[in-house]
Amino acid sequence: MNETIVIDPRFCGPRRSGNGGYVSGLMAAFIDGPARVSLRSPPPLSTPIRVERDSQGIVAVHGDTMVGTAAPATVAAQIPSIPEVSAIEAARARYEAESDDHALPFCFVCGPRRTAGDGLRLFTGPVDGSPVNADFWTPDETLGDEQGLVRPEFLWAAHDCLGAFSLRMSDRLCLLGALAADVRRRPKVGERLVVLAWPTGSEGRKHGADSALIDANGAPVAIANALWIEIRDPAFLKKLKSGDA
Repeated sequence: MNETIVIDPRFCGPRRSGNGGYVSGLMAAFIDGPARVSLRSPPPLSTPIRVERDSQGIVAVHGDTMVGTAAPATVAAQIPSIPEVSAIEAARARYEAESDDHALPFCFVCGPRRTAGDGLRLFTGPVDGSPVNADFWTPDETLGDEQGLVRPEFLWAAHDCLGAFSLRMSDRLCLLGALAADVRRRPKVGERLVVLAWPTGSEGRKHGADSALIDANGAPVAIANALWIEIRDPAFLKKLKSGDA
């Protein structure tokens, strides 16, 4: 039996397509346990995306276009030292100081043009003397289920964007190519977390970054491995920055 997912415009990355982390979380919901989602084309908004199951996991399709795939995965990350509160606050301030130059200002996760209670507003700036980019995150009630726990797709979303910023390539734009995540527990709405990401290596246009959501006890709530693809096509970059992608 075919199933569908629909991406509300609230959860965009670029103005006309879904945020990669959020969409990955929707697709991962069809997989038991940790999953890896590969994105193949911009996920369209406000229209049914067909989900087809196969022997590996699922394939998401819109018309004749493959949006992505999801399958079970093993996820591991070596989490660096968690920065002090003052260092995280300073990192956020650095991000905010450069927000006028943001390539995707309406992104659900990292967009500075999104208001509190609408976007996640994860402003993960670089931490001095560390490979880590970090910020604090307190999920609000719009992100919770009937038990008051943060819904899994938002925990996946919180891993998006910060990985790209941890690459510290401010002169270039990268989009999410794949995300593998292991949600170890779902935090309560209103629980303060640290979100952090760090680079793991590059090869040509492909860049790796790991990330983690850390609770007040220093324990990881979720970890992720991301693949970022550097965009070099001038026409596509123009579409992204004009809000047409």
